[in-house]
Amino acid sequence: REVLRTGRVTGFPRISPDETLAVYHSQQGPKTKLFLQRPGDKGAEELATGLESPGYPVWLPDSSGILLEAEVGDSTQVFLM
Repeated sequence: REVLRTGRVTGFPRISPDETLAVYHSQQGPKTKLFLQRPGDKGAEELATGLESPGYPVWLPDSSGILLEAEVGDSTQVFLM
């Protein structure tokens, strides 16, 4: 079954453990944006923009948030969203 249709070039889609949301990357030139979308919906919410070398988004076990690793300047940081 089809779970997610984004209409954009995407990468690393991750479905939440409760299967109500998906998070994915979209390349926008040299930078990357992070989007949140309900499976089956056409619209998406932009969570972050201008990411450099983001890692795989990881859902918290209770689907209450997302951990994401990304480069910020000369360091790598982990963000909770």
